[in-house]
Order: sequence, then structure tokens, then C-alpha cells
Amino acid sequence: MLQKAQVQVVSVMLITGIALFAVSAAYFWGIPLIHKSQSSTEVSQAKNLMLNLADEIDTVAQRGDQKLLSINVNGDFKVNGDENCIEYKILSETAAVATTGWVPFNDELVPVRRSLHLVKSGGTEIMELRGETCTVRSNCPTSTITISGCSASNTYEAGSTFTISNDNYQVDQINCGANEFAVITGPEKEVTGFLGTHRGGVVIARAEPVGDMYLTTFKLVYRELYNPNTKRGYKINITESGNSIASEGQKKLVISKGEIGSITKSDGSELVITPISVTVS
Repeated sequence: MLQKAQVQVVSVMLITGIALFAVSAAYFWGIPLIHKSQSSTEVSQAKNLMLNLADEIDTVAQRGDQKLLSINVNGDFKVNGDENCIEYKILSETAAVATTGWVPFNDELVPVRRSLHLVKSGGTEIMELRGETCTVRSNCPTSTITISGCSASNTYEAGSTFTISNDNYQVDQINCGANEFAVITGPEKEVTGFLGTHRGGVVIARAEPVGDMYLTTFKLVYRELYNPNTKRGYKINITESGNSIASEGQKKLVISKGEIGSITKSDGSELVITPISVTVS
């Protein structure tokens, strides 16, 4: 009888131990998966928010009706009139998009593009950078380049940055291997689309590693749409009215249309501008 009782006690202890191990394992493996799933959902919601915002702004630009939107912000939201875009930044545990460049979601033609300048290693290139003539020489095998003859004259390593006439440039890569070359990337410039083929407001995103997390930046960028038949371009200009920044929580956006105007560009073509005001509350 005593031996039977001892067996029962041991059995209970084994079952309890197994149960505790199972719960601990589920917690250890399950919680991170839940966090990753939640992060992925928040990033997906951010993308959908920006895509919906692009559609709503298009509607206001076409019809002129004021729109009031309710949005749920899980990061940093900003109306950026200086860059003619709306930004939304969110932290997540996974990289939901590429970390190497902008990914478009509602148009195949990316609305902004960095200029690329290639330097053959062991050689010298003459480059026009923001109206200045610079001589760029590769210094392989030391993995540096030397710029001379302009305001950015200096010696740079890969990852270094320099400024010419308020435009930022970066020595993106220096390869001193079998295929020797160096790459300098310039500031982002607008890529014009064609009316009837491309969208004026394009949602793009890019992820950047921040410690063991990723910062995903969504941008709703507005660019010119050109009509080659009439030699006329059309563009939405995002303007800030009142508060333009929001952090986490339920927010309201007021979207309204201003008076349409036009300007004559340097090439003689006309650019029709539709101002759109976005206020955050």
C-alpha cells in the first residue's frame, strides 16, 4: 500500500513537472511570436492607413469637398510641407519592407530617386555636383576617395557624407576588390510621372535597423504628372495648417482644398498646382 502511494506521488510530480515545462516552453517561444505578429499587424495597418489617405486626398483634389478622417497612430505621424509629403514612422520587430531603398505600393514608378555617381577605382572622374565641378579620385587599396576642386574637397571613407549647396551626398560604397569602383549617392530628386499612366500621390516605404528593432518609414509623396500632348503638368502641393504632428493614439485629420494656381517652369511648360491642406488634431 505504501509503495503504491509512493508511485502515485512520483507520478503526480512527473506530470506537474512536465506541465510546468510545457507552459514555460510555450511562454518562451510563444510570446516572441505574438509580439512579432502584433508588430507585423501594426505595420500592415500603417500601410493601409497611408493608402487610404492617398485615395481621400485624391478625392478632395478632384471634388473640392472637405474630408474629416479618424486615424489610429502607433508611431510618429507628420505632415511635411517642405518635402511635399506625409510621413508615418513605426517601430517593429521585423523588417516588413526592404532596407536598401524605397518600395512603392500603389504605383510601379517610384516618385523619388537618388542620383548615382560611379568612380572607377584607380582612376579619376570629373563630376558636376549641384553646379560645382569636382575631381574625384579613388585611392585603392586604402578604401578612400579624394574630392578636390570644389567646396567638398577632402578625403572620405565609405559611409562618409558631405554637403554641396545644401544638398547631401554620401560615399555609399568603395570596393577595392577584383571589380574596383566607388559609388557616391546624391540627394533624392522627384521623378515625374505621366498623366493617365501614373499616380500623383505615391505611398513608399523603407525599413532601417535600430538596435534589435526596425524603423519603417512610410511616405505619401506627391510629384508632377506631365501631359505631353498639352505640355502641361499637374501637381498636388501638401500644405500644413495648424498642428502637423501626431504621436500614438486616436487622431483626426482635416483635409481641404485651396485655390488652384499655375506657374511657368524654366522649360516654358505650365505646371498646374492644387494646394491641399492637412491638419492633425
